[in-house]
Amino acid sequence: MNSLNTTPHEVTLDALLAGSRDAAMDDPTDRYNVPALERGLRMLCAFGEEDSVLSAPELVRRFDLPRSTVFRLLTTLESLGFVERSESGRDYRLGRAALRMGLDYLAMLEPAQLEAPVLQGLCEELDLPCEALTGDEDADEARMAAMAQRVRAKVAGIAALLNPAPATGGGTVVPLRSGVSAADPRL
Repeated sequence: MNSLNTTPHEVTLDALLAGSRDAAMDDPTDRYNVPALERGLRMLCAFGEEDSVLSAPELVRRFDLPRSTVFRLLTTLESLGFVERSESGRDYRLGRAALRMGLDYLAMLEPAQLEAPVLQGLCEELDLPCEALTGDEDADEARMAAMAQRVRAKVAGIAALLNPAPATGGGTVVPLRSGVSAADPRL
């Protein structure tokens, strides 16, 4: 079955935007979808990193729609600024309205929602602990202290690999040549 000529209730917008048509199956009793709007949104979602420029014939082939339907959808999307013609005049790419909609979406998110995935990925790559702050000063202070302890221990482990010197449980590396013993109470 092609991805545009489906019954109006088969795909949810969240799954459509996530690019997963199979995960988009919805309640078949939903009679409130608008087929033309669904086709237009699916067409918008066809544009992406790998397919940033598409021609009308490509969209006709991809979605198995009549040329006139694709032309009307593209004309409507172009008049609203969601797609624009490329330099060749025959192909289309996402327009400023699509960018504006994406930026508006990002603007309504809390900073933590944007930062969390990036920080989590960075922490996993560096194999360091990562905690999001909540805004509650007492809770955040305790979380930061615990995280600092884990980071100190991690750094001590890395330093021990790079410099064969004893490391204390508190994460302090004691170089052998400093004359300070690991049993020193100041550590």
